[in-house]
Amino acid sequence: MQAVILAGGLETNLSILTRRYPKALLHVANQPLIDYVLSYLRQWEIRDVIFCLNENTGILKEYLNQARFKDFTFRFYEEPHPRGTAGTLVDIRKWLTDEHVLILNGNLVSQMDISTLVHYHDLKKSYFTIVTGYPLKEAPQNEEIIFRADGSIQSVRGQNYASESLYRAVPLGLYLLNPKILEIFSRYKGYLDLKEQFVAALRKQNIPVFTYVSSEFTRSVRTIEDYVQLNFDVLYQNWMTNFWGSQFGNQVWAGRGVQIDDSAEIIGPVVLGEYTTISAGVRIIGPAVIGKNCHFAENSFLRESVVWNHTVFRRASHVEFSLVGEGFTIQEKSYFSRQVMLDMPFELGEINLLPRNMRIESILLPEPVPVLKTLQIEFFRIAKRSLDVLGAVFLLALFAPVWVLSGLFVLLGSGFPIFEKERRLGLQGKPFFVYRFRTKKTDGKKANKTVSGEFTRVGKFLKLLNIDELPELFSVLKGDMSLVGPRPLDLADMRFSPGWRDVRLRVKPGITGLWQISGENKHTFHEWIRNDIFYVRNQSFLLDVKILLKTPFRLLRGKQIR
Repeated sequence: MQAVILAGGLETNLSILTRRYPKALLHVANQPLIDYVLSYLRQWEIRDVIFCLNENTGILKEYLNQARFKDFTFRFYEEPHPRGTAGTLVDIRKWLTDEHVLILNGNLVSQMDISTLVHYHDLKKSYFTIVTGYPLKEAPQNEEIIFRADGSIQSVRGQNYASESLYRAVPLGLYLLNPKILEIFSRYKGYLDLKEQFVAALRKQNIPVFTYVSSEFTRSVRTIEDYVQLNFDVLYQNWMTNFWGSQFGNQVWAGRGVQIDDSAEIIGPVVLGEYTTISAGVRIIGPAVIGKNCHFAENSFLRESVVWNHTVFRRASHVEFSLVGEGFTIQEKSYFSRQVMLDMPFELGEINLLPRNMRIESILLPEPVPVLKTLQIEFFRIAKRSLDVLGAVFLLALFAPVWVLSGLFVLLGSGFPIFEKERRLGLQGKPFFVYRFRTKKTDGKKANKTVSGEFTRVGKFLKLLNIDELPELFSVLKGDMSLVGPRPLDLADMRFSPGWRDVRLRVKPGITGLWQISGENKHTFHEWIRNDIFYVRNQSFLLDVKILLKTPFRLLRGKQIR
């Protein structure tokens, strides 16, 4: 059997944790996440491993070039542009020679019995099997698998931002594939999502596709909360204890060079990294993971937290239910609960990618918080909103004659209604309606229903010059949109790439954007993804101004802004 590890991906909810290292090297109980993945594969005698990557490849390759991984054969595929998970598999299909290929997300830890999965896969004569589990009803999920009583997949549904997720099985990040079916897509060079596009195409051709519902332990790290919980799960399961050092007491492990004062109290499960010092009167209540070279001064306190390397706890400091980043210093007699403490201030674009609805209460930066950075963030928010309001008012006044003439031409050309509305998703997935001049013919029986794809003569002209989108300026004034941002889309338009969807919904949609002014209108889906992600991660007032200044020249060259 072969294994493909999907170590690329956007993982936007983890972006603040992966600034130094790729997600595969995030430490879980003081060991890189990839160690757990490879240990799992080794357990099932899977040695032929292919990594699919898109960035930070050198760091991961260097880490895997160790003697303890010599029993594996590693190959690396670096994605030249976003291809989607299935698109990447199509690219590497010549490497996949075994009839059973196990596909794993690179942020996954599992104890699932692979032999049972293979038996089920063969029994059902399946060509592609998705491992799923049953989530808590109230837990929101990015994707859901709807299947029949025999296990065959009926459909894959993306997250519905407008309503609560129904009780369904969800994919766990494990798949079993017969690579022969990849030849069907050999000529396809676009973006190909593994579940919604790939599965739909297989079902259309009546190729057997099944889901395998597993109750065995499988966890993926998608959010900061997932990351903290996985650390605790690993401690409770006593995995990889051979890397934790010597055990003393009840479920307490200490690495080389650890010094613990006799008066300190440690209640497991707790892992102490190498050369950590625990002073007199310190209390540590597990589950807790403490990295290398950490120092706990007298009477400091830690409870149910994850602490990275080189962290210092000053005298009588108190931390509970938190994640403490590398090199952070907890000041004397300070108290923190449910915090994420990081050693580097955020850039503006990184703030867009902070987790939404995170139960961990806040993000704490090193003291003192740079005043200049705080002012820069606040200036951007005020300046962007001011630019939106002033710009929208100016453009509405400037194009007032165009408004009147466009409405009149639509009315004379095809009657009422003059405007049409479409449902879109805005900031954080909040639905709203955008209004445009109607460009399509209407159903005579239902005046508000447009006939798909059938443009009026006036509509073709308005569409060509983007005049139909002028009413979107009211959405800007209302605050649902901005002058600059990713174009507003409905959920169905973003279902093929959940990572891209989650990134672009971190900012307000815009009338124009980076993707709209780039290239020569020969855009592919992967270029669309790349431009949207770049804008969100590098958002600034100057970038907005640059895009606005380029937009008129784009229009004058006769290019549509869509």
